[in-house]
Amino acid sequence: MFDFFWQSCNMARVMAADNNRDSLQEIYKDLRERIDLLLKEIRETLDIDDAYILSLDQDDRPNKEIAKALSMIGSLRKVNLKERMPESFGKLIEGIPVVGNIESFSPEEQKVLRECEVSFLGFMPLTKRESGYTECLVCTSRRKRDWGMEGLSLFMEYGIKVKRLIGQLKTIAQVERDQFLLDNTNDIILAYDNEGIVTYVSSAFERLTPFHASDLVGHSMFEFLRPEDHAKARERLRLLQLGVSMPHEYRIGERWYRFNCHPIIENGRLKETVSIMSDITELKETEHTIRESEEKYRVLAENIRDMVSVWNMDLKPVYINPAVQELLGYTPKDVIETFQDISPLEILAPRSAKVLMDVIDKRMSTDPGPGVPERQDPVELELVRKDGTTVWTETRFSFLRNELGERTGIVAVTRNIDKRLRVFTDPDFILEQARMFLYGNRFMIWTTGMDLIFTYVSPSVKNILEYSQKEYMGMEAGKTMDAVSLTRLSSAFEEGLLYARKKTVDWHTIVEAKYRTKTKRSRKAKIILSLIREGYGGKASGFLGISCFHL
Repeated sequence: MFDFFWQSCNMARVMAADNNRDSLQEIYKDLRERIDLLLKEIRETLDIDDAYILSLDQDDRPNKEIAKALSMIGSLRKVNLKERMPESFGKLIEGIPVVGNIESFSPEEQKVLRECEVSFLGFMPLTKRESGYTECLVCTSRRKRDWGMEGLSLFMEYGIKVKRLIGQLKTIAQVERDQFLLDNTNDIILAYDNEGIVTYVSSAFERLTPFHASDLVGHSMFEFLRPEDHAKARERLRLLQLGVSMPHEYRIGERWYRFNCHPIIENGRLKETVSIMSDITELKETEHTIRESEEKYRVLAENIRDMVSVWNMDLKPVYINPAVQELLGYTPKDVIETFQDISPLEILAPRSAKVLMDVIDKRMSTDPGPGVPERQDPVELELVRKDGTTVWTETRFSFLRNELGERTGIVAVTRNIDKRLRVFTDPDFILEQARMFLYGNRFMIWTTGMDLIFTYVSPSVKNILEYSQKEYMGMEAGKTMDAVSLTRLSSAFEEGLLYARKKTVDWHTIVEAKYRTKTKRSRKAKIILSLIREGYGGKASGFLGISCFHL
């Protein structure tokens, strides 16, 4: 493929230089004119009525009977004529020429030639394909002629000249087609010498970059690369001089390009390098977004209080976040090392171990396969802490898959619900927590619609921010915050609105904020923000916020 690009580019440059033309169309026109002049010269020198180029595939002359006659001659007369022609003439060109007065042909051919008013015919195949001859040099006369050896030699010489010009025409046509492909692809073809001086660039360069070709051709590539990339580029050039090629990426202006290089080696030395420049800016931006996302979720996994763990299909731990220490008393290293040798079911109370295995078996037997969202119903499990005590947790898990869709592991998110279970069994605790949340001076519970206007605020707003419930409801969320806090909350809302479009996807986040009270005092808080949905997997209808104020 690189050779194809290099030959096409090089042919275009050489022909343009040799003919001193500005375009391939002008070169093509010049060759056509030269062929017409040569045909005129043939008519005058050989004293015949007509000389022309005929295509046996598609006759571009009006007299199709001539084409029929020539097609017959080309297929029926080659063997007999070869015996009658001197061998030296037959070797000069590809194919066997046919020359003679009308009596030289078969009765059937004579009939066609008389209808065409042709008494003398010279026919020389010029180019050939597997299907047969395609272009021929044809000389015709109404008079009988006798060229003799000298005339035959001239005919052969003219045939060779015409063949050479037609070959150039075909090359130009091919170069034009290749150039069209080069100019209209979304890649840029670039050639430079062993010093890094650009010798050719396809016109796509001007279409896809803010530069003109003249800004690049004749200049060093290093003028267009950033200074920090020069050392890497020189090393790549050194390797190319040794015949070693590898893809590399550079920035030109504000865009990223990948260079796939092919060295052209002549006599053991690097003559030229042809590169395909592909714009990968969008790919780079996507990779950057993915890295940022991975970093964000890594930080989230490392800092959230939920325990996040990854297990292989043999239920051996692969990863576990630091939250395991607060939940179970183990460090992540303890879990990874300890449970390589013993079953992870050791950290489950007996009845929970059976529940977990039953759930995993059921999930595997009803697995919908790749591409189908899994229903991640939580499973309540009693875990055994390092000190022997137990804690009730809620775990959601799903399968990890490889590129073939095969299950390769399990990712689990485990949350401490010990207090939540106690809420359902201890009435005093329920009353105390309700009073603290609704009327205390540390927690403020609030909700908004999707328009981010408060629809509810707990009575504690009076103790915390000095506003009454009636004053606060109907305000726009964040109105009583400083500018920095408002920006943070707005970003969190934007993220939540994106997740709101995804059904069955839970979302929550934590925002640091600074509130202003009615009397302009400042109070710091952390806001736990989550989506409100209408039932499991239902439509998002608003946001729930719990503002936890510093004492």
